[in-house]
Amino acid sequence: MPGIVLGVGLFLSYTRPPFVLYGTLWILYRVSHHQFAVGLQQLQAAFATIHPELEDASRILGATRLQSLLQITAPLLRTGVIATWCFIFIGVMRELSAAIVLFTSQTKVLSVLIYDLNESGDLAAISVLGIAMLVITFAVVLAVNQIPMFGGNATARLRNS
Repeated sequence: MPGIVLGVGLFLSYTRPPFVLYGTLWILYRVSHHQFAVGLQQLQAAFATIHPELEDASRILGATRLQSLLQITAPLLRTGVIATWCFIFIGVMRELSAAIVLFTSQTKVLSVLIYDLNESGDLAAISVLGIAMLVITFAVVLAVNQIPMFGGNATARLRNS
């Protein structure tokens, strides 16, 4: 669904009682949910790569369902989940089409602020905000990749096993 269609739909839905969310940060949080459909597709692909016989083998060897999930399925899904989270994070950081319909002067997000500065012709401020957005996104993705549990030092762990 295009972001502008989602933005107009949310505007029409949440400007009337019982849920008046327009003008709050909750409506902009709600915008990020349209990225979850893409994330769900990526997670389905990650689940498809795990053969069901791996879990069946652990069950035959005496593991419970929870043990199979925690010791077999979760470690195999870890990189797919982290990649999906990073993909959604980057998509939410650059979301403009729905946010531009739903922002107020109190709830401007970075993408809308950059758009407003472009309209006023302030290229220096746009450059600073764009670089700040790039640095924030890069730092988050780098931090997630450095956590050993989420993929950092994966080759060293495999060699030591």
